[in-house]
Amino acid sequence: MARFRWTEEAIAELRRQMNLEKTYAQIAKLLGCSENGVRIKVSRLGWGGRIGYLASRRMKGKKRPLSVRLKIAKASKARTSTPEHRERFRQAVGSPEIEAKRLAALTAHYDARRGGPLSPHLREAYALARSQHFSAREAYAVAISSDRQKGSDHVARKA
Repeated sequence: MARFRWTEEAIAELRRQMNLEKTYAQIAKLLGCSENGVRIKVSRLGWGGRIGYLASRRMKGKKRPLSVRLKIAKASKARTSTPEHRERFRQAVGSPEIEAKRLAALTAHYDARRGGPLSPHLREAYALARSQHFSAREAYAVAISSDRQKGSDHVARKA
């Protein structure tokens, strides 16, 4: 089999066939190259595969026209302003008791991930360590050690 060359016409045909939602195998057969060659070319062109390519073509730097955005906003407002929607939303969010339980579970989860609970005065040191790309456990250790150093400095200054 002769080596396939990607010409401008071949790339244009690839784009047309992808817009027609043909499979890679169908496109490869039509162009006379391998299916894997089509996949690689799509990837190298930055089209990101089937779904990514089609989505990027739709949204690539282009806003919807104002009339379309207004229609979408109006439909969304009509859908969300009904009493049924408000009730479903209230049920989904839950009562204050449910919200408190959810928050406690999340706190416990993150405490376990860090290696222990984090008091409010350690949060700043922890956040700084995380921003410097430390893992959760490493950042916790840094926060604890900095707190201990501040505590020993504080005691040394008093003495």
